[in-house]
Amino acid sequence: MTSTAPRAESAASHVYTMHDLAEETMQVMRAIVDSGEPALITLRGRVVAQLTPLVGREVEGDLISVALEGSVTDPAELLNQTEGLTTAEMLKTFGQESGG
Repeated sequence: MTSTAPRAESAASHVYTMHDLAEETMQVMRAIVDSGEPALITLRGRVVAQLTPLVGREVEGDLISVALEGSVTDPAELLNQTEGLTTAEMLKTFGQESGG
């Protein structure tokens, strides 16, 4: 697994190749989560993605905030709509797109 320091202008603390991600997905993801910092993913030397860890962030809370700003005005109804849903399913429920 390759982890190198990116150029100074990059906000990411680590860079991984697409090969690293494909071959060692769990290790790469664990390293990104453990660092708490975004990481860049490259393909043939070009940056193609940035992965940002969400552990410790209130992603579900953000989704609920978005929902409350929209058509859901009853908190009990919101709980009924989201009970047991994964984050990706919540995003879909509220018209947001999930990357995976």
